[in-house]
Amino acid sequence: MMNGYFGLSTREAEIYSFIVKLDTEWRPISDNDFKDILSTSNRRLIMRECNINKTNLSRFISKLLSDGLVVRNTTGGYELPNGLALDISEKIIETVFTFEVIDDDRTRQNN
Repeated sequence: MMNGYFGLSTREAEIYSFIVKLDTEWRPISDNDFKDILSTSNRRLIMRECNINKTNLSRFISKLLSDGLVVRNTTGGYELPNGLALDISEKIIETVFTFEVIDDDRTRQNN
């Protein structure tokens, strides 16, 4: 749904949607547990479920980090930014998009 904005390839969108699922379904197991959707075990799960090798996954994760689609949290783990994280507890997700259209007839650039 948001891929037009993110500019991910079809394959990248598939992998990112799996990462979103991991983030959405994460629950702490103990008081000492902290969120890290890119932990070693989660990376292995992503590689297995999405049929991607370690090198390509590492490249993709670097892209997600540089684009701000995954961020480091206060505990040192990784998670989705608050603006992208989904709260599925209510079983309803509302998405609002605001687009600004710039009319620039002179150069036809930056449109």
